[in-house]
Amino acid sequence: MNSDGGGGCTTPDLSLDPGALNEIAEDARALRFGLSATAGLATSASLSAAADLRAADLASAGSLTTMANRFFRNTMDLVADCQTVEDGLGLSSSSHTELEADVAAQLHRRNQAMTEDPGPTEIVGMWGTSGGSDARI
Repeated sequence: MNSDGGGGCTTPDLSLDPGALNEIAEDARALRFGLSATAGLATSASLSAAADLRAADLASAGSLTTMANRFFRNTMDLVADCQTVEDGLGLSSSSHTELEADVAAQLHRRNQAMTEDPGPTEIVGMWGTSGGSDARI
């Protein structure tokens, strides 16, 4: 689809903007650091409150401790996922850029070789066949 909603592509199917991937990776990094700091503070405050509840001999201390531990565990899983996204996009971006440069260099070399020695330009053989042994360039 092109930008006006009609058919046809305006960009190649495999186009990739390394800058956009790097921005997403940076967002994942910022989220990872923010989550780490916030999770630590929230868990510490919750466990402190649970200790106060336990000291007051209130039954909710166990539930708050369980909730704080679950929150911390899930937050650390999310932090790890952010790290995976960050690393994966950084690697994808750099490897795509390297691969694209390699492909462009190969195409340039092939194009130069074809320009320097274009070779035969006519296919000789029988019309309506798929080539066969008598087909030659």
